[in-house]
Amino acid sequence: MEENSSIMLERYRRDRQKLLEFIISSSNLIKQVRTSSGPTLSLSDINLDTLSADYVLNCINSGGVLDVAEATNSYYHELEYPTMIYSQSGNSFYTLTKSQLSISPPKRRPPPAGASEKSNVAPKSSIQAASRKDENGFKVGNVMTRPSKSSESGVVPLLGLPHLQTGLSEDDLRESAYGVLVASLAFSRIEVICEQDRKKEKSSKFLAGLKGKKSREVVLQAQYQDRNLELLNTIRTQMEVSEAMDLCIRQCLTRCASRSSSSQFDVLQIVLGLIKSITRSNFSNEKSYVQWKNRQANIMEELCCLGHLTEEYTTIKYSIGKIRNAREWDMMSPSERAEILHSISNSASKIFHKPGYGDERCDLPGGHHLKVRLYEKLLSSVFDILEEGQILAEANEILKLIKLTWSTLGITQIIHDALYSWVLFKQYVQTDKEDLLEYTTIQIQNVQAAESLYEEGECLLCTIEWRDSVVRLNLVPAILLSMHIWCEGKLQDYHRHFSQKPSKFKRILTFAMATAVVVLNEFGKLTKTDGSTKDASRQIKMYVESSVQAAYMLVLDGLDLKSDIERMHPLALLANAVKLVAEKEFSVFSPVLHLWCPEAGMISATLLHQHFWERLIGDVSASLILDWSISQHAYILDWIARVFDLELWEPLTSQKKHAGSVVEVFRMIEETVDQFFGLNLPVNITHLQALLSLIIHSLDSYLSKMDCQLVEKSHLYPSTPSLTRYEESLVTIPRKKMVELKILDDNTITTLNQLTLPKLCIRLNTLQYIRNQIVILEDGMRKSWGLVRPAVKRSWFNIVEEETPEILERTMSEESIDELFATTFDGIRTSITDSIAKHIDFTATKAVFWDLREEFLFQLYRGGVGKARMDTVLPSVDSVLNQICGSVDDTVRDPVISSIFHASLEGYLWVLLDGGPSRAFSDSDIILMEDDLRALQDFFVAEGEGLPRSTVERAAKFAHQVLSLFSLQTSSVIQMLMNASEHISTRVQSGDHSRRSLDDANTLIRILCHKKDTEASKFLKRQYRLPPSSEYEENPKNESTSSSAIFSDLLKRSTSFRFPETGHSSFKSLKKKFQEAW
Repeated sequence: MEENSSIMLERYRRDRQKLLEFIISSSNLIKQVRTSSGPTLSLSDINLDTLSADYVLNCINSGGVLDVAEATNSYYHELEYPTMIYSQSGNSFYTLTKSQLSISPPKRRPPPAGASEKSNVAPKSSIQAASRKDENGFKVGNVMTRPSKSSESGVVPLLGLPHLQTGLSEDDLRESAYGVLVASLAFSRIEVICEQDRKKEKSSKFLAGLKGKKSREVVLQAQYQDRNLELLNTIRTQMEVSEAMDLCIRQCLTRCASRSSSSQFDVLQIVLGLIKSITRSNFSNEKSYVQWKNRQANIMEELCCLGHLTEEYTTIKYSIGKIRNAREWDMMSPSERAEILHSISNSASKIFHKPGYGDERCDLPGGHHLKVRLYEKLLSSVFDILEEGQILAEANEILKLIKLTWSTLGITQIIHDALYSWVLFKQYVQTDKEDLLEYTTIQIQNVQAAESLYEEGECLLCTIEWRDSVVRLNLVPAILLSMHIWCEGKLQDYHRHFSQKPSKFKRILTFAMATAVVVLNEFGKLTKTDGSTKDASRQIKMYVESSVQAAYMLVLDGLDLKSDIERMHPLALLANAVKLVAEKEFSVFSPVLHLWCPEAGMISATLLHQHFWERLIGDVSASLILDWSISQHAYILDWIARVFDLELWEPLTSQKKHAGSVVEVFRMIEETVDQFFGLNLPVNITHLQALLSLIIHSLDSYLSKMDCQLVEKSHLYPSTPSLTRYEESLVTIPRKKMVELKILDDNTITTLNQLTLPKLCIRLNTLQYIRNQIVILEDGMRKSWGLVRPAVKRSWFNIVEEETPEILERTMSEESIDELFATTFDGIRTSITDSIAKHIDFTATKAVFWDLREEFLFQLYRGGVGKARMDTVLPSVDSVLNQICGSVDDTVRDPVISSIFHASLEGYLWVLLDGGPSRAFSDSDIILMEDDLRALQDFFVAEGEGLPRSTVERAAKFAHQVLSLFSLQTSSVIQMLMNASEHISTRVQSGDHSRRSLDDANTLIRILCHKKDTEASKFLKRQYRLPPSSEYEENPKNESTSSSAIFSDLLKRSTSFRFPETGHSSFKSLKKKFQEAW
């Protein structure tokens, strides 16, 4: 399972690299690649594995400029967030917290928002480690965990070699390794073909009458050749190579060796020789030939793989592609095929001889990752395939024969010893035969005796995950560490693994100490072991602590059920179980552990006492839970405040379009909930109320901070221009500004500029994410409460001694709990709904009255209806809608679009009624304006794919009614104004754009002001002394909100609006004034 997982992971990594390479190399998608040294066209120096795919996709959408540094930073930044899973039941995420080891939230105040940690750069050495969060550090998590799956019996640990780029199978590796062995024999002038041996036998018999001494030498040589052939046949059988393929390989490589005057060769030469000599006629069918040819192509690609693009590598890839193409390859002449193979050989030679090639920074120099695997397959041939774990009697002879491949595969004595120990160890893990562990120990001793432990294999780095870190080591120490990790997994829970077989405990512990090449020092960092007793003692302490904890947790499992069955107090059962663990510890394990750590027994006794004591006090500490809940409140709020202050309102990923801070908020809340229910202490409804209160205040704090960042909606509206009357002037007169502007303060302007539409969409997505997560949180808490609630019914858990049974039954009733959950989470949902509504309204208003102010409010109908109609505005509205639809979550998309439509209608009414001196409408203009209003409606209906037509028509009804007022005779409008004049004193100060009405004096006066009509102009001049529109000049470019009251100015201009202090008795005289003006 582990091997399959690694293969699938490597395939995913390879496919990801190819896809990124294709995207970045395409000029249609990525216009420019920018590095720290400037723009570049080469991808050879770019590590595709550390580029954020989401960042690359965003670059395509935003203009096609890829900054490698930013992409790398985004990649590591994304690693800090939990992995999300989307399902029908809701969105979930994983946290790094181990629930069984969760403790209280931090007892310290959070650092300031501007604080940052400085990463320590590890010195360059043969050991490199990279934490998941810090590439240069040695951060290590809590090691007191249950053993990983790699420690289970039969599961072979991973060595951490660089993954194969082409997905070579085990059969491919075995056959290729066998070919290397045959080539080594052939180039060493050792006969590998049986027919030639028989010819030699005939020749020796013919010369039997000659000199006796020479005859004996021939016989001995023939016996030597026969033995080599027997061993080769044995190896072929163990490596499962077919006889037909074997004969083909032997004949081909024998011919290649006979044509070569040198005994030096490499794996690439072997593959090229096989491809050149073996044809379709050597196979029984076309499919077998194609599979074999693709295998050789994969081998060549692995040998020349650099992990980045070069000119030579591109040539090799192109040539290999021709070999893979069966139709093209078969149509080539022998000379053309030879030219292709020669091109591969020359390009590979240039790669291998480039300066700096083979540097330890490169993971795949010279195909060493492949050669190590080939040699491992050769070593595996010493095991009988018919009897698992059985070493062949000819093992020593086979190893001697395999040694001929050392120069070809780059193997040294220490690498051989390390790899052979690795092969033996894997067989031991699979078969549990203790003699294999003894053989492995002997090989390990040979490895440790070498002085070049950390230098050998330095051209190949292996990557191993260990203790929540990623450790990069050279081949030999990596082998030792992989074996050590498996042993460590057993030793971290030695009570479970060795209680039945205590004799194995000392052997595994000894082996683990022998393979410890990297240790965790007293500062919590990974370093090379120095073999000191201090390092060994520290490891033993860790094993004792983790094993005692695991044994104690195993005792706790099922303790409550056993208590119910045996009718015994849980503490009594726990005491008996802990006593048995202590006895086993002191009689079996401590005597062995004492050899490396004299205080091991004292540590285990202390831990067992501590665990039991914690459980003992836990049964009487239920009343402390309330204090604990209250104490966490302030600390969690501080952390939420810090997270919010650092939020930039950028999407978490291209798929997860909510903010990262909300994930952190729910992580803290869920960890607190998990800790509450994981305390294993009796709880009551009061404790649950405290926990729910903490959740309410935490989410309310976050929602309040979001709402407070929005500016007042009134700041979004432009100032209302001064009221004027229409007048056509034949003589040009100087214009002067009459509109008083209210300039917004710098903070408000800055906030509005920061609240861009994409960021507002992210905020809406974040609110919707909260709404979804609340459902999951509530369900989880209800289930958790159902699991812990039965514990409070036990008589020995005295929750509150003063409570009577009646009170206890009432407080713990199902109705009370359901009501508590419902009240709490319904209140949270209401707050979320209100916040979403507020954000939707703000987003729509800002889109129309701020972002589209110039195109919509200031340009529509400016200077005449025919000059700037609605069709000039709709493209800008369409751009805004596309931007919103591409960013906002589907669940809130329709409400946002609907709100934008209402804001557009409000903006259209602003143009009609508050458009200023530059807008005046004639009767013929109204027909065009009606068409524009219908065009706006059709735009949002979008041929049935947008808003429902009934909804659109209902919302636009008032706008149509306002247009109908422009169509009325001027005298009718004046009459309506007279009837509405009694409301002026109470509504004159109204500045709410959304509360207009047809019979409102504010609306009717604006109708008259914007009518291109002489009668209306005379009425406004005579009654209100309004100046003509020709005297005013508008400057909407620098427009900002004004709070000036238009009708206050109107009252100052008209003596008819001066009501006497005696009350409203002068209404009749006011009406008379209107009639006179009419």
